[in-house]
Amino acid sequence: HAREFDVSYHGTYKLVTIKKAWRGADHAHRYLLNQRGQKAPFIKGVQVIDVPVRKVAVLATSYLPHLDRFDKMSTLVAVDQHRYVNTPSAVTLIAAGVVREVGPTVNMNIERMVALETDVVFSYTLDNTEEAQRQRLERAGVTLVLSSSYLESRPLGRAEWLKFTALFYNEEKKAEAWFADMVREYEALQKIAAKVQMRPTVLAGVPFGGTWHVPGGRSFSAALIKDAGGDYLWANDAHTGGVPVAFESVYSRASRVDVWLCHSQWRTLAAGAAEDERVSLFKPFQNGRVYNNNARVNVQGGNEFWEAGVVNPHLVLKDLIGILHPGLVPGHDLYWYQKLK
Repeated sequence: HAREFDVSYHGTYKLVTIKKAWRGADHAHRYLLNQRGQKAPFIKGVQVIDVPVRKVAVLATSYLPHLDRFDKMSTLVAVDQHRYVNTPSAVTLIAAGVVREVGPTVNMNIERMVALETDVVFSYTLDNTEEAQRQRLERAGVTLVLSSSYLESRPLGRAEWLKFTALFYNEEKKAEAWFADMVREYEALQKIAAKVQMRPTVLAGVPFGGTWHVPGGRSFSAALIKDAGGDYLWANDAHTGGVPVAFESVYSRASRVDVWLCHSQWRTLAAGAAEDERVSLFKPFQNGRVYNNNARVNVQGGNEFWEAGVVNPHLVLKDLIGILHPGLVPGHDLYWYQKLK
């Protein structure tokens, strides 16, 4: 399912290739994961990392459910910002003062990061603007590992990156079993939704500054809507990321849409209207069919959906089926989504 990384095994080491560390990258990133105590071969341009890793920092919260699942949270010594963390075992360590805050890559406290003596720092980047800072960290002895799970267009593809994390802990067997269960659950729900006769039309996103960034037709969100039995209005678009569209263009196409997944900071319909009063003209706003994926937000504003939701697409799919076709999942209470009032 995952398309953006590969791994090959060579006796006492594994060779991991990240095909594109960011959208539009013109070269791959490679890591040689060497079993501790063994002599690592030299391969030009390849970063050597001894495994299993013993101390890690995490600058992308989607790694945290993996560490929790593999019972490796004890290896976590730092995150970028405490307020975005939702995984209970990580929150407990933060409260105990065990997990430090180091800041995002571009503004990282390098001295603090170096002092922690981590084996790896799990991170990501949206583009190459952070290259100078990454080089400073590497010169300081910090080993950055860039993932690009967000580039995966299929929900199961993004979730399969738990196998990537597993490679650094030698926990491939656990990852394979966990992912196999997830695939079975996802595909069973997908088959149920595929039988529907009527597919409600769906709009996603919200306007900001007069522009609406709708998910592209080959995006993670578009795939989930399709698999849940929805007719996403931008399904024929070829982009995998967000697409900027003028408010007027969205209105002309989607004013009579059935369901609106607003994916924003809105907690109420009034909050949306306060940002742009024109949103009240849309049919789902008037009919009470606006849903947001922020039902589980911590007291500091960190949204659990972007941490645990993206690595559990089968549970997200069940929520979406519950929104679009509630009769297909009787008794299901929405978990990450909520209806806005």
